[in-house]
Amino acid sequence: MKENQPPQLLVCLSNSASNRQTLRLAADLAAGRQAKLSGIYISQSSTLVNDPGLLANFRLAEDLGMKITILYGTDRVHLLSEYAKQKKITTLIYERGYLKG
Repeated sequence: MKENQPPQLLVCLSNSASNRQTLRLAADLAAGRQAKLSGIYISQSSTLVNDPGLLANFRLAEDLGMKITILYGTDRVHLLSEYAKQKKITTLIYERGYLKG
């Protein structure tokens, strides 16, 4: 990472109630590190998302200033690693069990 580039944090979104705490902690961490923070959600289908918990977490992430990216596929680890490389993410934040999908 170049010295003049701020850290890039990426937080994974889910429909769990505990994801709200993860989003808030990520926002606090980003503020403390003067980092850019964005969110990502990986969906296994291309149908519209209508899960109330997930939509609430999307709204919270946006309220916290995150730009959210939605990717589609079943291999979360591969999708996250490729996205992180492409966007030069320095820190990935996710909940326990997220990568098991």
